[in-house]
Amino acid sequence: MPKPLSNANNWQRGGFNYAYYEGTWDQWPDITKLTPVKTGITDSSFDTDKLPRKNHYALVIDGLLETNEEGYYIFGLNADKGSKLYIDHLLVATCDGEFPRAIIVPLSKGFYPFRVEYLHQDEAYSLDWQQYLTPGILESQNYILIPANLQYNKR
Repeated sequence: MPKPLSNANNWQRGGFNYAYYEGTWDQWPDITKLTPVKTGITDSSFDTDKLPRKNHYALVIDGLLETNEEGYYIFGLNADKGSKLYIDHLLVATCDGEFPRAIIVPLSKGFYPFRVEYLHQDEAYSLDWQQYLTPGILESQNYILIPANLQYNKR
């Protein structure tokens, strides 16, 4: 089970950070050598369809995810080939571009580093990254969006 951070000092509630990069890549680029074209917060107005390009970009979404109960969480990820989901700096899912991923992760109460790396090359795909099931609603099998008040960013 990943170890949570005990607090979110210096982090603000209300969405994750995002950084948008333009380019044509066959695999995930070294973003340490790139300057983002656009940055912001994944608040209620965030929509990948509103990004400047429809194809040929990379998007990083990261911050802290707060969990309020201990148990198994299921995260949904549907994205282009090569897109990845990390929780607590551990790679938990890679998309192959054909099927959505459902990832089961055991988590305690606390704050976890959360990161999505989205490589968008094919306009037929879109990014679906915010759906999850908490331990309290697992049996319902009805995914919900990660509430903005459980997403933390550094402004």
